[in-house]
Amino acid sequence: MAKEMTFEVDGVEFRFINHPGGTEEIFHGEELLSSIRSFLGAKHLFNHGGDDYEVKVKAGIAGVSFNVSKNEIKQESGGEKLPALAYLACGWPLALVAVGGAIGGALGGAAFGINLVIYKSQMPVPAKVVLNLLTGLGAVVIWLMAAIAISGR
Repeated sequence: MAKEMTFEVDGVEFRFINHPGGTEEIFHGEELLSSIRSFLGAKHLFNHGGDDYEVKVKAGIAGVSFNVSKNEIKQESGGEKLPALAYLACGWPLALVAVGGAIGGALGGAAFGINLVIYKSQMPVPAKVVLNLLTGLGAVVIWLMAAIAISGR
């Protein structure tokens, strides 16, 4: 059964519906403004009445909360500066170069690039963390398979 809630921004009422299959929808009246399939909450970006809205949906113990920004949406650009911690979290597979040489460095570099794309995506943070770890572990597994194949064991 779908869960329905309302929230208000500057006197404008919006309706939020969370469907059992994981789809989140935001309406104003009968007008669908945003629809996203989400695992643990999502960021909805939409325009209504000439205003840009960013609605971050957070699921918690007490229910669902909404963090809403109006007319403050930052456009993502290819040259945006990421925090140092993001580079550290995305770059951990580069440690393969220490044990795996050129093959480890290539696999670690590929995982680092994939992790940066994941980090910059619109996914919820828990999903980003899980995918970051799986990408790095995938590089480690491929390196181990290559090492076994090369050593002939």
